[in-house]
Amino acid sequence: MLNHQRWKAALHLVTIGVVAAQIAPAGPAHASVQLSLSDAIRSSVDSSTTLQDLRINQTQQMELELAQAYQSLRNQDEKDNSNKAKEHSMSRDIELGMKVPGALYNQKKVQHQVEDMTAQTQVQTEQAYMTAYQSQLAADLAQAAVVKAEKKAKDLHNKQAFGYATADEVKAADELVEQAQSGYKTAQLSFKSSRLALGLLLGRDLDGDYRFELPRVYANLNQETMWKLYESAKKSDYSLFQDSEALGLAQTKSEIIRGLYLKKFGSQATDLLAAMYEKPNAPDYQSFSAQYDGLIQKLKNRWKGKALVLTLSFPFLKIVPKVELQGEYQDDRYFEDLSTSLPLALLEVDKAKVKEADTRNQLAAKTKQSYLNAKQAEAVYLLALTTETAMQKATEDAVQKQKFGRVTQDDVDKQQGVYDQAKQSTVSTYVAYKQALSNLNLVSGGGLSYVSGIPNTAPSESGNEPFEQEQPAPKSLGIWRLEPVATGMTSTFKLKLTDGSPATHYALRFKKDGKLIAEKQPIASTITHLNLVFQDPSALQLVLYAGDKQLSVADLAGYAPSGSLTETP
Repeated sequence: MLNHQRWKAALHLVTIGVVAAQIAPAGPAHASVQLSLSDAIRSSVDSSTTLQDLRINQTQQMELELAQAYQSLRNQDEKDNSNKAKEHSMSRDIELGMKVPGALYNQKKVQHQVEDMTAQTQVQTEQAYMTAYQSQLAADLAQAAVVKAEKKAKDLHNKQAFGYATADEVKAADELVEQAQSGYKTAQLSFKSSRLALGLLLGRDLDGDYRFELPRVYANLNQETMWKLYESAKKSDYSLFQDSEALGLAQTKSEIIRGLYLKKFGSQATDLLAAMYEKPNAPDYQSFSAQYDGLIQKLKNRWKGKALVLTLSFPFLKIVPKVELQGEYQDDRYFEDLSTSLPLALLEVDKAKVKEADTRNQLAAKTKQSYLNAKQAEAVYLLALTTETAMQKATEDAVQKQKFGRVTQDDVDKQQGVYDQAKQSTVSTYVAYKQALSNLNLVSGGGLSYVSGIPNTAPSESGNEPFEQEQPAPKSLGIWRLEPVATGMTSTFKLKLTDGSPATHYALRFKKDGKLIAEKQPIASTITHLNLVFQDPSALQLVLYAGDKQLSVADLAGYAPSGSLTETP
């Protein structure tokens, strides 16, 4: 009878071994491939066909369009100075004036799209990588559960052979093995699925023995950091870029139209426009509209009535309506269907200002919300770290007590299970924390700095403190203006600083490398240079001096022919 039980127990052990061999992963024929997060992000950016198209094809196309815009101005200038020159309508003059600003905007838009899509691709890859990492950990845990269940089943079968375990206990252990095996297969499939999803972003097939690692990093989250991230976001946010550039184009168009009025009708007829430009923040549209209507009527009145015209036949003088003598684009005919072009242009400027301000407020709210989400994830992560440390100590204490018989092995196993769950919770909360940091980093355009390790368990700010006031917007130091010298080739740069400015001299330089375009010279002096230098005012900086003392540095905003000078922090 005893031999029969031993034979039966041995058969069970063989059966378990066969099953385990079927579900256990085959020994690797080669070492697993380690794929780091940085390598994954680099691969995804390099393999993106959309990014490649933006970087190469569309960037080159925008450069050609900008060159074509300059060539169009040169061609038109040659026509206007030829014997066959013809007058233009206002719509044609506006079109010519907006050619270069429009082409430059399209070029900057593509550059910004490249930066925006690169950031989104990086975050998308990071999220997919973390998903694969979590799936990897789940598969590892499931495999460990199988090993543990098999070991327990094997021990019970051995004990049953000698009457130390019941048939129900053995059956329950065998069922546990089947459950663990099923969970392991599911975890393996989930891991494979997440690898393939990541591979699609990288342009690689990750259906193999790939391993992932997620080093612990953190960020110092406080309000000072948040406002710095907001400043970074204002430079990178695509929606704000579009609205800011729309405002710049609207201001440029209104400046062009104003210049056309002055050129066509003279400063005396357009004196009423001065107040609109001296106080742009508080325009009196009702008064302006009445005076503007009066201007248009004066232009029309010039061609009312009759006039004497000299003829070649008797009686050599002829009375004709003045309107028959009016040129195709003379006075009010110059407007064609754009008689309200200036009022509309000014209204568009104000609408663009409101929209840009609203987008700025939305971006500030978005930055604050992303910051609070990160603080919340940080708090949960820190709590998980504290719990894990406590469970580690409790487990170590249980092991020591078991050595002296104060607790059983089952007690130690239970405590070890609680500790294992605490470690899993720490990993899950860390991934959630890292995802929140990634989203905050995306909002700020990559302005978040990471530090290796774990955050301070007692952060200086909880996130519940009242938000400090946003720093005031940079003040305007004046306006800059470009006037053509050789159309499409060279222009003259001029300044008009705000009243009361102590500056006596200025220098113009490139923002990127600080290379000077012109040495320090008096404020009243001008700089004549190639249009190629002036084509992107946002790439230039102005340095203001009082004698030899540097006062401030200003960025150039807007498009030619005119824009504002904004003091840099």
